[in-house]
Amino acid sequence: MSEHQGPVTQQNLSTIAAVAFILALLSLAINFYNYQRTNSVVRGTVKVDYQASQREAAVNERVSSLESQLKELQGRLDAAEAAAAAAAAPAEGEAPK
Repeated sequence: MSEHQGPVTQQNLSTIAAVAFILALLSLAINFYNYQRTNSVVRGTVKVDYQASQREAAVNERVSSLESQLKELQGRLDAAEAAAAAAAAPAEGEAPK
């Protein structure tokens, strides 16, 4: 076999090296693009998770506030019912005149 019949010759060695270099650069560019895309997705996910946790904390705080208001109102209602029952008890025990 002569040197001219093989795929790699002295004449096309620089072309093969240039093509390999260009393919390596293309591979790096694709990897960088994929990294950037993955990074932006992760940042978006973290932002959504943070916003969800903030909303959940605000909802929990509001629920806690409403529960304490409900307990206060329930206490007032119980006191009013007790006062009404106490006011009605002597009136029932009295004889009509």
